Amino acid sequence: MPEARIIKVLVASPGDVEKEREIIEKVIKQWNIRNADRLHLHLEAVLWESHSAPETGERVQGILNKQIVDTCDCAVAVFWTRIGTDTGVAPGGAVEEVERMLENKKPVMLYFSDVPISPKKIDLQQKQKLDDYRASLQPQALYGEYDDLHKFREDFSQQFDIQIYRWFCQTREGEVDLGADSGISLNRYQAALKEELGYIRMLGMPGVESVKVNLNDDTFVPLRLSDRQESGFHPRKQDLLQARGGIEEMLNPDEVMQRAFKKRRMLLVIGDPGSGKTTLIKYYALCVLEEDHYKRLGFAAPPPVFYLPLRDLAREKEGGYDSLPANLARWSKKHHHSLDVPFFEEALHRGTSLVLLDGLDEISNTEERIKACKWIDAAWSGFSKARFVVTSRATGYRKDEGIELAADYERADVQDFTVEQQERFLKNWFAGAFLQDPCPKDVDEKEWARLKGAEADERTEKMVAHLKEEKNKGLRQLAAIPMILQIMAILWKDRDYMPESRVKLYEAALDYLLEFRDKRREIVPLLSAVRARQVLAPVSLWMQEKLKKDEAGRDPMQKKMQEQLEKQDKPPAVEDFCDYLVKRAGLLVETGAHDYLFRHKSFREYLSGVELVKNALRTSGYLDTLISGFSDDWWEEPIRFFIAQSDAELFDLFMEKLFDSPISDELNQKQQLLLQTIIEEAPLKKVDALRKKLLEPDTTVSRQRVILDCLKTIAKPLALPALEQFRAQELEKGSTGNTDVLDRAEEVILALGGKALERASEKSLSGKPLSIRNPHEQNAEYILIPGGNYWYSAMKKAVDVADCYVAKYPVTNKLYRLFIGWLEEKDTGKNHASAFRAELERI
Repeated sequence: MPEARIIKVLVASPGDVEKEREIIEKVIKQWNIRNADRLHLHLEAVLWESHSAPETGERVQGILNKQIVDTCDCAVAVFWTRIGTDTGVAPGGAVEEVERMLENKKPVMLYFSDVPISPKKIDLQQKQKLDDYRASLQPQALYGEYDDLHKFREDFSQQFDIQIYRWFCQTREGEVDLGADSGISLNRYQAALKEELGYIRMLGMPGVESVKVNLNDDTFVPLRLSDRQESGFHPRKQDLLQARGGIEEMLNPDEVMQRAFKKRRMLLVIGDPGSGKTTLIKYYALCVLEEDHYKRLGFAAPPPVFYLPLRDLAREKEGGYDSLPANLARWSKKHHHSLDVPFFEEALHRGTSLVLLDGLDEISNTEERIKACKWIDAAWSGFSKARFVVTSRATGYRKDEGIELAADYERADVQDFTVEQQERFLKNWFAGAFLQDPCPKDVDEKEWARLKGAEADERTEKMVAHLKEEKNKGLRQLAAIPMILQIMAILWKDRDYMPESRVKLYEAALDYLLEFRDKRREIVPLLSAVRARQVLAPVSLWMQEKLKKDEAGRDPMQKKMQEQLEKQDKPPAVEDFCDYLVKRAGLLVETGAHDYLFRHKSFREYLSGVELVKNALRTSGYLDTLISGFSDDWWEEPIRFFIAQSDAELFDLFMEKLFDSPISDELNQKQQLLLQTIIEEAPLKKVDALRKKLLEPDTTVSRQRVILDCLKTIAKPLALPALEQFRAQELEKGSTGNTDVLDRAEEVILALGGKALERASEKSLSGKPLSIRNPHEQNAEYILIPGGNYWYSAMKKAVDVADCYVAKYPVTNKLYRLFIGWLEEKDTGKNHASAFRAELERI
């Protein structure tokens, strides 16, 4: 094995950037851990504190030059508010070191800090000299700038990786050949991938909203392996009910990958919006890229890992999707790494590799999604040594619509947080958020960490207690979704505030991102949150209706934004507004050089719902267009947000249009569940349209059933007269002898406080009623099983059995969710049975 080459990296700076010097030293150590053995290259951070020795005979800087500067191969220099002490040759020691390195043709990375500081702590003379030096560099040097330490750590780590490869890992002929299993190009690509996927930046700006991907054992994405033959529609609550209490069947990400790849080469991950699918992808990537973590996923050696958001799939000239290597090459180029197609082809064929394909559902068109599935199948069969992970929303992978992978895959469904997982997530999140606050210079770092940890524990306990309050049951359901729980945590950390509904939660989150966060930092927002939403809502609906995708070109999006900005007084330039949304608010992401993407599509869907309400109120017939999307999963979330912000009149009009539409004649299971959900989420409800439609003679039997279910969910006694008229006039449809609709109507009448239908003639031969209603058990129906002489196979003889009654209990969505909640919590050691019974009695 060749001997490792030692590369000395000079760390040059005045004395006001101690934390940056610590960061540089740590990044260099981490580089060695990742790369030293593989590249036969060892980096040594050279600092005057550790590498110089007492000496006399000439000026101090001259001694330092001889002892450390001239022995170094490259340098990293950082400046903030000071330039240092004049050396007689240069205005400061660090400046002289930089100039000496450059004179000797040695590379230098140069950074200037714009981190805010109190004016009282600034030496104006020093600052002026530094500003003059910075200005003198502009024509001849490209230097880095940063405004907080988190950004410096991120930027420097990535840029340092790139520069070390450029400076010391290339020969005249090109990149160094590192053997059959790796190469310098692969190392550069993996390093860039680690930076791209290493942080959860769902809400944008560095700070508490940017959390490093957790590689500890408490990674917060609970999964359940599923039968791959099940349908695309996958109501997880029902599965949880069947899973012996639910908790036993949950697996962590490591277990899921190990089990999946033992039998197959593809893992399909299905989850709801905000459930943590992309976080899971990042976790898998980081496990492979970090030292030794690949073993926990079941790999014997660290495989090359490749990543592609499926929304970025590009076409070839003939119209089909380009190959996997071509798409990977295109993605790497967008991220400033020009790697060619043959490189990826060779890397995928060499040995076991891991390919991460994120967001099948983000391809909005059904036909295109079907083609994407075929493209994934082709990649799976074409690269037989690769392991694949594909993610999608449940609504984005529907076999009944032809959206199906033919490849042999294992399916895992992302589960909601249990109560215990919510608490663990909040504890970890608050600890990470508080510990990112900088430690004051006069406070011991260990004591600072202890104080911040205690503060995080206190904040966690208060938030958990708030969510457990009886009045906050709705919030507890939302807290089961990882993305929503993170938004809750951000709001609670900075404002001690928690919204009461899903809509209010998104509204508060946008207020925070667009305005309140900057105000807390004494930064004037470019636009108020209200004015910014007035621009973003129409643009979001334009993407929903016209583009039918989550990504938009920069020019057309800015044109749409400009149309809205022109309606406001003294608006900012559209370029500045977009820049603000990307860099400060964090709502948009720049993808490549010419596209914008909402950082999380749920924000765009919420804003689309806001605009839908306005359009429905001011445009005659607009609801017809919206109703036509009721059967399309692309419209599911915007419709939910639309109904959740509608008044009673708009709710009633929506119901009228829906049940006049052919769509309502044969609603499938998914559509019926959506209908029940939007009714529950509607803040105001009227039953006029439903009552009218129920009594119309031409209403079909399938519509009658759904209308009755809707009236039961709305639970307004105003519907009773219409229901009793429906029963009295025997308007129910169905085949002769089929009492399904009539029984359903009876059940709704009783649930709304009406009286049971008198059926005096319905008696058994023994004179007992065929059924009895018990008003003390939610009008449960007791159905007579006549007694008689029955053959009992177990005893192999005939036995006499007396008359008996079997109870038939009505089950509402609310009761069902309560039962599921009880199942989820029953293993915690707490006694929830009494609370569950009390809740049943209240309903």
